[in-house]
Amino acid sequence: MKRFLWVCLMVMLLFCMAFADNSEKKARIEINIPSRTLSFYKGDELVKRYPVCVGKPTTPTPTGSFKVIYKAVNPHWLHDGKIIPPGPKNPLGIRWIGIADGIGIHGNNQPQSIGTLASAGCIRMYNKDVAELYAQVPVGTPVRIIYECVEVFEDPYGKEKAAVVFPDSYKAGGKYGKELLQEPAGKGLGKEQLDRVQDLLKASLKAPAAAALNIGIFLNNRFVTGSGFYENGAVFISYQAARELLGLSPEFLTGYQIATEEKNGIIFIDLSGSAKVLGWDMHYDEKSAGAYLKLMPVKINGVYLAKNLGNDDTQSLIDTKSLKSLGYPMQEDEVDLMLFGSALVKVQREKKNCIGIDPLLALLNGEKRTDTLLGIVDAVIPVRLKKDGKYYDTVKNHQGVFISGQTAEAIKPEWALTENTEAALEALNSQEGDIPLETFLAGMHYRTNEYNTVIEILEEGDSEAASN
Repeated sequence: MKRFLWVCLMVMLLFCMAFADNSEKKARIEINIPSRTLSFYKGDELVKRYPVCVGKPTTPTPTGSFKVIYKAVNPHWLHDGKIIPPGPKNPLGIRWIGIADGIGIHGNNQPQSIGTLASAGCIRMYNKDVAELYAQVPVGTPVRIIYECVEVFEDPYGKEKAAVVFPDSYKAGGKYGKELLQEPAGKGLGKEQLDRVQDLLKASLKAPAAAALNIGIFLNNRFVTGSGFYENGAVFISYQAARELLGLSPEFLTGYQIATEEKNGIIFIDLSGSAKVLGWDMHYDEKSAGAYLKLMPVKINGVYLAKNLGNDDTQSLIDTKSLKSLGYPMQEDEVDLMLFGSALVKVQREKKNCIGIDPLLALLNGEKRTDTLLGIVDAVIPVRLKKDGKYYDTVKNHQGVFISGQTAEAIKPEWALTENTEAALEALNSQEGDIPLETFLAGMHYRTNEYNTVIEILEEGDSEAASN
């Protein structure tokens, strides 16, 4: 009997542990109206933040606790007694996640509205974002809609936390006074920052402002770092932030002689000068002590290439002139751009010939990583080898970058004999054998372009030969 009770107790304990573990990872959604963001959590872990469009002041998005009650793919829209079928004229986009009677999280057919106050009370998302969210939130998922004008951020490029104060979108100071004026106490902010928060809450803000130890730097009205300063009419940002966020490479800094400064062991670069050289829209607001950069950057393998002339949702575009920096053979006519024997259709944006990033990456076996909250597109493209005007593919996996034995033999037939390595000989004799690119390049003369898209193999006697 005692043994039976012991077994039952153990079964109940294991069940409770499994239930607790499952509840800790349960999906939930939180939407903050002033910041116009949707945060998706699994338990206490923030999975991703998305930009959203919320209700106009005349048709505000309601606050409170809700849950997902209904989901639909390619929903129909009932408006003025008419049923609008799925398609480009349907303002619900490609997904509907209902949370209350007439209120839902959905896609859109006006991507330019994301980040604004424009809906009739619903929460709009980019179509690709809502499709991603839709797949992860079952019916019953809790949804909490809040109205908080203050958020505290861990600054990834600074040593201190920063508070961001958002405009009081609905002029709700009276209705939500307690939430608006409550100090974010216990969140690691110093007295100076807390005083700054109070001052900003009383101001009539037109854009978000930061209570940081230095200035706040914003990309598309999203706080990115307080690791910067304003000096002699110029905004400086930590080089780490400029490199990781915007893709400003050492070659760019030296090529355009961008000013740098060192403070407390941290390297800062002149962001104002960089923006001027690259044609970025940026201004510094002395009243809010904030630098505001309006830009959708496109990076190739982490290095800034050009502005996205499309949008974050349906079509990201890059101008053909910038594409030439990647080192590929290209020919253009009035309609197409020819690349590696394939045609890419051109479109016109801002009086420039452009190519869609998605078809470009499909041709180059690349992939796209998009941060829709900040508006950053980071395209990852495999490096190609170039020898005597011919291009050769490489293969990348979790172990590194490789070339086939056949490619090695085509580029340098005598390589295996020169290196005399067992691995090289095995690769050359195998149909499936791959050679680490680093091993192949050892001892060779070559040069790599700034974007790491092309490695050109040079002859030893070439006057420009350089080992990288």
